[in-house]
Parts: sequence; structure tokens; C-alpha cells
Amino acid sequence: MLSVAQEIGETLAAMPARDKAPLIVFRSTMPPGTMEGKIIPALTALAGAPGERYEIAFNPEFLRESTAIADYYAPAKIVIGEREAGVSQKLRGLYAGIEAPIFEMPFTAAEMVKLTDNSFHALKVAFGNEVGRIALDLSVDPQHVIDAFLADTRLNISPAYFRPGGPFGGSCLPKDLRAVNALASSRGIQIPVIASALPSNAAHKSFLADRVMAQAAPGTTILLLGLSFKSDTDDLRESPLIDLAETLIGKGYDLRIFDPDLKGRTLIGANLRFVEEHLPHLSRLLVEDISDVSDPGLVVIGKPMKAVTNTLDPSLSVINMALL
Repeated sequence: MLSVAQEIGETLAAMPARDKAPLIVFRSTMPPGTMEGKIIPALTALAGAPGERYEIAFNPEFLRESTAIADYYAPAKIVIGEREAGVSQKLRGLYAGIEAPIFEMPFTAAEMVKLTDNSFHALKVAFGNEVGRIALDLSVDPQHVIDAFLADTRLNISPAYFRPGGPFGGSCLPKDLRAVNALASSRGIQIPVIASALPSNAAHKSFLADRVMAQAAPGTTILLLGLSFKSDTDDLRESPLIDLAETLIGKGYDLRIFDPDLKGRTLIGANLRFVEEHLPHLSRLLVEDISDVSDPGLVVIGKPMKAVTNTLDPSLSVINMALL
């Protein structure tokens, strides 16, 4: 790619100036940061910066071998990475008459989209095969299992859960992952993809805690908006927000928690046992109103609370975990 960019740069440098600058379009899959860190500097060194003699774009392809032509005329999406918004408009001409959503974004985002797609395709194959290995060992037809799985397009094969944000928690996902891992282990079946879900979730919890602590020194008063794992419930079992609260308290932060779903601070059964084990002083940390917390140095939004967040002082430092 770098060699080609240098050849193009030499050609541009030798060309007379034109009224309309040519648009140089790169298609090959490349690591995020390549356009800005490698390609543009190579072109700039030979032909000057883009925007005068030429313009540059990144247009990753999503074509499968053996069906590339059909995929071109019926794409699921069109992705265009550009240096500045709107400078790659002429690239749309390649797709005239083709119905597909167009995503125009910075170079690095477009580069990452292609790698994200392929990573997920590989993940799907690996996941399906792990389910298949377990099913076969149980004398179950794997296709029956997967057909039923694929029938759910509301949660399973859908945008549901596919948003960067907080870790998963609650009484189902962690427990059932442990059950599947235990089942596979007891039968001598390796399922590294599924087995990695819990460690990955734990790493994300640490990542979020680190982001909070990077923006506030120990001793700072932090207001945590939300504690239960899901809005409109008081379920604290394996809530990642409990883990965050534990970490911040352990690191010396003055933590206050506001969660209107914990009505009356009445917890019973497994919910109560979990919080007593992990956050025994919860009652001291809960506040009835965010105005009860004077001058927090940092506000961490753990759950969607539009009615509350709209009232926050705009000068406050805020970390919205749902948006990373």
C-alpha cells in the first residue's frame, strides 16, 4: 500500500495542475490509522497535502469471493472514509442507482469498520462450531439448535446488545455462561470463544473503572447514577455497577449513589444477599435526590436516566458509560 501511494504521489507531482483535483480512492483492508499515519504522509511528501492537487478517500469493499459482482450491486452498506466531511462526494457516483445506506466517517473509523465486520464473521463461525461440538456430544442435532437460535431476530440476530457501553450483568448471562463452560469442561470439549466471554466482561469492568479514576483523584466525591444492572428493575445481582462502586470505594473515593429503581431501599432474597456480600454499606451511600450531593467532582452515568441527566449542571465532569 505504501509503495503504491508513493507511486501515485510521484505521478501527481509530475502532472500539471488541474481545475478539478483527482480523487484517489484506496480500497484495501488496512489497520486503523494507516491512511492518516502512512498513506497521507507518503503522498504529502511527494505531491503536497491533499485538498489542492488531489483529494483522497478510503472506500473499503465488502465483497465475498464467488459473489463479488452480486454483492457490489446489492450491498448491505457503503462506507466512505474521508479527510473532511463532504470532500468525497464524487465517490458516490460509483454507487449511483444502488440502494444501500451510506456511512461517511473519518478514515480511522472506516478502516475499523472493515476489520470489525470480518472479526465478527469469524466469531460467528467459531461460536456456531462450539455450539455444534457441545450438541453433537449430547447426541443433539446442531442444526435444530441453531435454527431455533436464528429464528429470534429480535434479540439474537439483531442490533440488540450490539452497542459499546457497560458490561453485562444480572442473574442470567453470567450464570448461564458458567453453566455452559462447566458443561463443556465436564465433557472434555474446548469452547474458547464462549469461555472468553466472562474474562472479556471482567476486562471491560476494569477498563471503565480505570476511565473513571483517570478523571478524578482519590478522595473526590463521585455521584454514580444507577446501581441495578438494568433500568426499571431493582435487580443488583452481578450488576457491573456494583463492581464499579466496590472498586471506587476501595480506592478511596467518596461515593454517592442515586438510583430511583431502588425504591424504599427494600431488598429481599438473593438480591439482598448479593448486596450484603459486595456492598454492605449501601444504605449509607444511597441519596434520595442528586441535589443532596454537594459539588461532586465527577458524575458517572451507569443507566439511562434522561429525566435526571437533563438537570445536571453542564459544568460537571460526566462519564456516560453507555457511550463509553
